[in-house]
Amino acid sequence: MKESKWKKIIETYDIIAPVYERGNKFVTLGNIERWRKATIKMLLQDCKGVNKVLDAGSGPGNMTKTLLKYKNVKVVLLDQSEIMIKEANLPADKVIGTFEYMPFRDNSFDAVIMGFSFHASSNMRMTIEELNRISRCIGIVSIGKPKNIIKKSLLYIYMKYFIPILSFLSTGPKYYKGYARIFDIYTSVPYNSEIGKIISTKFKIARFKEVGLGSVYIIIGFK
Repeated sequence: MKESKWKKIIETYDIIAPVYERGNKFVTLGNIERWRKATIKMLLQDCKGVNKVLDAGSGPGNMTKTLLKYKNVKVVLLDQSEIMIKEANLPADKVIGTFEYMPFRDNSFDAVIMGFSFHASSNMRMTIEELNRISRCIGIVSIGKPKNIIKKSLLYIYMKYFIPILSFLSTGPKYYKGYARIFDIYTSVPYNSEIGKIISTKFKIARFKEVGLGSVYIIIGFK
């Protein structure tokens, strides 16, 4: 991803931090929490003996809230946005850092979970290399883009025209422009099939599921 687009994405998260969850529920038509929980459930089912998890791109900690409900699971939050991670009022360590240069030792975690954050990586290949270095399992749910021309066209219309309206209704005039930038994310991310190829260079993909017409993908992988 070009540096200028990456900076815009990070700026977007800073802008929408106070209304992040409220806006997300509206623009995903209420599906976001279900997709998050499904990713966590699949990861913990497939990756045995998980005790320490990194929530990479944690934002205000919505994935961590669910993870902490499981016994014997300790979570560390990592985010590139200081403003966003300050919203996470949770009993867990918080670290500010980038996905491409994670400030952790090799094999620090049993698993890494990324909830709607992988698309914010400035270099996806470097991010996957870092995930491979610090953990043995990954669970990723993120904004995607299908190759199917009909689905892609429908999502183009939804992202460009409907999300700004929904975000305006849910968050008001102060924040909706930040959500309107989701269209830029959608147009910038590789196709879902390409994402799978990038991840498979360092992990064996156990599950690859597309939801929301392919606007979101869920991937579970292992070393």
